Amino acid sequence: MSQTLISCQETKKISGSAAQNERHIQSSKEDGSVSEPAFEIPQKEAAAPEPVRADVGIRSTYPLATVLDACPKIQELAPSGIRSWRELVDAAEKVRSWLGISPSAWKAAREAMGEDAAAVTIAAILERQEQITSPGGYLRTLTDRKRAGTYSLGPVLQALNRARLAQLAPHGFSGPLARSTGSTAPVQP
Repeated sequence: MSQTLISCQETKKISGSAAQNERHIQSSKEDGSVSEPAFEIPQKEAAAPEPVRADVGIRSTYPLATVLDACPKIQELAPSGIRSWRELVDAAEKVRSWLGISPSAWKAAREAMGEDAAAVTIAAILERQEQITSPGGYLRTLTDRKRAGTYSLGPVLQALNRARLAQLAPHGFSGPLARSTGSTAPVQP
């Protein structure tokens, strides 16, 4: 007990001044007491990480109306139209089968991209079906690119919108932008 009092007195002698560089001297002699940590951090069991939703933000980044403007063909194949993301996913499931995309390729795309992004990708493939010789192989390639972090829906939707605009004005753009530059050539967005 007397050792504990001496070490407390030694501790009190140390000042808290920043100007002084003092060392805290503590007796290394055991006083017979058992020390315990002041608090204990509970150790969590290693649990499997929760799967990350790949489509987080898809709905806010690409509103459904924007997607349907870029990909109108999928609406034509939905019996009562598409009014929600759930209806888009359901329509993509049917279109997937019609395009000859296997259930395993569709499942892999949904796992890598998320349901919403995979449905938009199917709608985009439907828009370009004339240029795509193997829709299933193309979807697998895009799935691999998504896993590698090199696939994004933004450029896909932009390209589809540009193609639609080009179809609407095949003989050149004659709007106010063309008049201000004096050109009748198509304006690239």
